[in-house]
Amino acid sequence: MHDSGQISETEKKKPQMIIDYDKTKSGVDIMDKLVRKYTVKRQTRRWPVTVFYNMIDISALNAYLIWCHLTKDWRIKKGYKRREFLMQLRKELVVTGRSTEKASTSQSYPQETQKLKRDRCWKCPRNLDRKYSKRCQNYNRFVCNVY
Repeated sequence: MHDSGQISETEKKKPQMIIDYDKTKSGVDIMDKLVRKYTVKRQTRRWPVTVFYNMIDISALNAYLIWCHLTKDWRIKKGYKRREFLMQLRKELVVTGRSTEKASTSQSYPQETQKLKRDRCWKCPRNLDRKYSKRCQNYNRFVCNVY
């Protein structure tokens, strides 16, 4: 769009591409401000997780804007419409996640067999670090075959 180096005729003599950018950047600034108000971001050292958090924030904001556009009479008098929308979205995502978990386990996939839990005998010395699955009837603690 800006192949030539046009300079504006204003007193600051800015390039035309900078003037056009300044006119259109307010949308990004407004989006950043809205995303920052209700965010899922947490401190992390891994950049893919940071990108994922940003994707969730922007997706939730876009969903809210679409929802408001489609249902104009939704919670007209309330000032915290977005917060309420996000709470409802959270509930829906949790319910949907649980129902898909149940659906996937009810299919014909083989279920994992429960492994016997094993731990160190509570009566043996610590240097004998052998694991046992047998439990004491009185104390319900792991014991070796000697006890």
